[in-house]
Amino acid sequence: MKSSTHLTRKINRLRAILLPMQSVLIAYSGGVDSSFLLKVASDVLENRVVAVTAHSETYPARELEEAKRIAKKLHVKHMVIKTHELQNMKFTSNPPDRCYHCKKELYTTLLKIAKKLKLNYILDGSNSDDVNDFRPGSIAGRELGVKSPLKEAGFTKAEIRKLLKKMNLLTVML
Repeated sequence: MKSSTHLTRKINRLRAILLPMQSVLIAYSGGVDSSFLLKVASDVLENRVVAVTAHSETYPARELEEAKRIAKKLHVKHMVIKTHELQNMKFTSNPPDRCYHCKKELYTTLLKIAKKLKLNYILDGSNSDDVNDFRPGSIAGRELGVKSPLKEAGFTKAEIRKLLKKMNLLTVML
């Protein structure tokens, strides 16, 4: 198990990544990674954080309820947007890169929201464990300038789970 000093260094690195951003919109699912990111970002940037959760027929209702619950607990502004991936043949034909098309739609919408709210960056909850996975959605994120501060700070999923438990911010998707 990693030492708490090691995790403290990573949290400090994450804070150092977030602070100069000044304001952020977080693509927020209510899951482990985005909940941890939301918690740390709200600690660092306070009221300059907005969480946005996508909702459609492709997302379980319990995930939306969990996202609402945690955002409320953290006192973070939370928006829910409707996405329309089922209307996109590039998604519904179920190709291997379907998540690229889903995320492209999502991040394009988030860019518009961030611009309207005058937020400097869009963040996702990707972590360092995601680097070697086939994740076509991350390609869409990179193309549109979405930042992944958990990955940049070197957090693994196991470390994030451990810290969420320590912060008493358990999610049903832990």
